[in-house]
Amino acid sequence: MPDIPQTLEFLHYKRLLEPYIRGETGEDLGFLYRASWQGWAISIQKEHIQNMLFAEWICGEISKKDEAGFIGIASLLGEEQHESAKRLDVVADLDHTVRQEGNINQKFRALLGYYNTLFESEFRLWATPAFYHGVKYGSFKSKASTASEFLQVSAGTKFDSLKSVTIHLTKGNLADLAGDFDKDIRNAGVAHDSYEISEDDILILKPTDPVTGRPKSIGQKHLKENELREQLKAAARTVWSLKMGFVLFLINNPKTRSKLKRTKSFKRDEILSIIGSFAYDRWFEIDTFELDREKKTSILKIRLLKKVYKSESQMIYLGTAMRRAVVQKELKAKYKNTMVPLLHRLVNCFTLEELPRLRYIALNESGEVISELEFEPDVLKSFYSLPTPDKLVDPSKGTWSDAVYDRIVETPVQPHQEEWWKKILAAMPEDDMQFNKEMEEARSNPMKFLKKYLQ
Repeated sequence: MPDIPQTLEFLHYKRLLEPYIRGETGEDLGFLYRASWQGWAISIQKEHIQNMLFAEWICGEISKKDEAGFIGIASLLGEEQHESAKRLDVVADLDHTVRQEGNINQKFRALLGYYNTLFESEFRLWATPAFYHGVKYGSFKSKASTASEFLQVSAGTKFDSLKSVTIHLTKGNLADLAGDFDKDIRNAGVAHDSYEISEDDILILKPTDPVTGRPKSIGQKHLKENELREQLKAAARTVWSLKMGFVLFLINNPKTRSKLKRTKSFKRDEILSIIGSFAYDRWFEIDTFELDREKKTSILKIRLLKKVYKSESQMIYLGTAMRRAVVQKELKAKYKNTMVPLLHRLVNCFTLEELPRLRYIALNESGEVISELEFEPDVLKSFYSLPTPDKLVDPSKGTWSDAVYDRIVETPVQPHQEEWWKKILAAMPEDDMQFNKEMEEARSNPMKFLKKYLQ
């Protein structure tokens, strides 16, 4: 009997995140797949999963004891994460560029900047729930009182507070959540520029006391480029555990998640990033996105992508030892089944009071208009919750189109099972929603699925 096919991202998802998800993943699935891939890339291990579950537990404890406090922090985290992600993208892109083309001085400078941003921006953000818990129910001292103030407490203060804890809580120790950050790399690096590079291409960090200017007792630190990169990966694992613990809590507690409040609308580039990745996961690209300065009117135009062309057979290689045959099936999908969840995602980028008037256009791969709709702000409010296909909200102008498009789904399978899977896919439904539903059922009950299609 053939094995159920699994993409590489799905394999990482099953190992790292799926066992701990109790809620509906829905539109979060694409994000979870990418987070799992990232987790694999930075070598997430059992201890980092334990820290993730501990971070999730902390969110639950705060929510039970102080729901309003948690809602305030969680709402701001959801808003601020996009600015932090942009800062991280800048330093990550710089590191990628100089790694290919730069000299050793540029490489070390880029790595130190990357490390500093990971600590000062990402760790500061995602360590907030743990720090808040320590202040409210532990021994941490802080003058912060509002959710915004807790978010802005420095990464160094949060790190030192977490590291100082010696008492274990029910599910773990707060000190573990500070992870593997090395403040001396941050302090002697970009923060204070107290470093030099030897003739042997070794980074020499010189941590000093910021008040006296004297060298710290730990002395100098010497790191090769690959050693600094490993330190960067260790720091990224710390952030991953904190962030995914927070995400898991929201997915597993949809009632709490539904209470999150948006205090400000996102900027245009932030909105474009959010809806752009969401559209691409569903075979579309953003052709046009316009938003006037007052955020009163908006135009969103999406275009179907030609991402995959049908072929008789092909093979992919994953590393040096793993190969898969790729079996394809042509599916029929409705434009509105992508337009509705994308609109839901767009609306949630605005506060209720700042919803714009929207003109929404869907194009086929040739650029022909398939659907053109207009929504007044009062109508858009209905999309804060995702409408089901059988309960669509009527637009202010225009009607939802039932037009369909063809798309190719690729299924990686064991090479010796290629013919089996060609037979199975040929017998499966052509409707994309029904096809996806049956593939999910296949993963939960593979024997029943295979018997159905191999009779």
